[in-house]
Amino acid sequence: MLEDNAMPDDPKIAAKEADPVALMKLGDAYARGIGVIENPQKARECYIKAAEGGLLRAQRLVAVAFETVERDIATAAKWYQRCAEQGDAECAGRLAGDGILDVVQLVLRGALGPILLGLLIGLRLTLAAGRFLGDQLYGTNPYNPVVTLAAVLALGLSALVAAFIPAFRATVVSPLDALRTE
Repeated sequence: MLEDNAMPDDPKIAAKEADPVALMKLGDAYARGIGVIENPQKARECYIKAAEGGLLRAQRLVAVAFETVERDIATAAKWYQRCAEQGDAECAGRLAGDGILDVVQLVLRGALGPILLGLLIGLRLTLAAGRFLGDQLYGTNPYNPVVTLAAVLALGLSALVAAFIPAFRATVVSPLDALRTE
């Protein structure tokens, strides 16, 4: 087995031996192009093999990669669980979930895009309909900015309030329970 700061003499031999520390070092070598041609895919494979071999540092790295890069929360939770079982407090904290405000912010940020898109489409349709209905509206301006702004604000706020309901429900459910039910 290699020390934590040692580089394997022959990366292929290290990979064949399936030594987790050597695989982690080999993954670092592929990730940075040190002694081998830079290859992110091979680096990923080496990190996963090292994590499967029980190396805590590799498990943490794989968990973070699945959570942030690949957006695979279920697989990330599996790796965080393995780290937490080995006593890693940081991974146990990630597994326990973020704070209530973080969860609400995450859900609202996800809802904000469709809300804004819907408001923009609705505003364009309102202005287009105003052209056709302008002759039929007696004594009113179909492009009244106060009425249009009030309608946009009312619809936007009601959509945000509607997004708060699942956001607050998400804060009550444990992340592990949510993953188990999926």
